[in-house]
Amino acid sequence: MTHVNNVQSRRVVGNISLSLDGRTSGVGGDYDMGWIVPHAITDGSRAHMVRVTGAATTALLGRKNYEGFGGFWPAVAQDENADLRDRTFAQWLDAVEKVVISSTLNEAPWKNSRITSSDVGDVVRNLRQQPGGDIIVLASGSVIRALLAEDELDRLSITLCPELVGGGARLFEDGLPATAWSLTDLSTTESGAICLLYDRVRGEG
Repeated sequence: MTHVNNVQSRRVVGNISLSLDGRTSGVGGDYDMGWIVPHAITDGSRAHMVRVTGAATTALLGRKNYEGFGGFWPAVAQDENADLRDRTFAQWLDAVEKVVISSTLNEAPWKNSRITSSDVGDVVRNLRQQPGGDIIVLASGSVIRALLAEDELDRLSITLCPELVGGGARLFEDGLPATAWSLTDLSTTESGAICLLYDRVRGEG
């Protein structure tokens, strides 16, 4: 792949929270994510999110997260009483380029947003050729899985939550290509979650 040897290529980061049993959501479906909340609002988790997103200039989102984030974070960006790290993240998200992977959305009212129904691998390969910082996938498991399948992910940011949810969507499904990863950073939070950064190990060829 061209990005292996292109030192100018932009890094693609997948950021997501997982349960101990590897789930991105619970048995109640895509919106069963209440178990994540206690671990997302700790000092450690907030600091991790600011650190991971700080180098990114493009956010990739699936439709559900785009709509959910768009209904919450713009208000936080303007809230002087919000936690400073939440406000920093919200202001970043408000200002950053947002690319929404969707075949059903017709309009993207949030500023700096655009919709594409193209294959996510093609979208990323095109973005890699454009100037900018990191390209980060925010909590969209389906997008991260698609990029893992095409080996277009350079970094995995995983917040491992000490919860067994007993069912729901998995991030790592059977059939993904075998790949090697190196632990770049590890931190723990007050709630017992572990924030992990893994970088893709690529060969010289």
